[in-house]
Amino acid sequence: MIIRIKEDHTLALEDEDNFQSFCISAQDSNTDLGALDGITKRVEEGNYWLDALAVIALSSKSTEKTWLDQFWAMLAGAEPYGYADLKAQLVRAHVEYDTQD
Repeated sequence: MIIRIKEDHTLALEDEDNFQSFCISAQDSNTDLGALDGITKRVEEGNYWLDALAVIALSSKSTEKTWLDQFWAMLAGAEPYGYADLKAQLVRAHVEYDTQD
């Protein structure tokens, strides 16, 4: 699952059926990451803690029970490793750049 920061400074959820990985994707290190402000709860050590409900809202499958069950199961599986906080409904992600500087 990839949260893409698009050129118009909006967010899109791509690869939304991939429940094995989760990251934020930007064009390069010059990309304005301000689009994340609306869904970010906090930043720690270069990782963004994203509002899980806001991530769901980005999905075209946000009302499909099966998809929602898989999304929450992904977070439950990631929580023991520090990549999710179910109580706070947060998921942790890092930024990957499409092109290296």
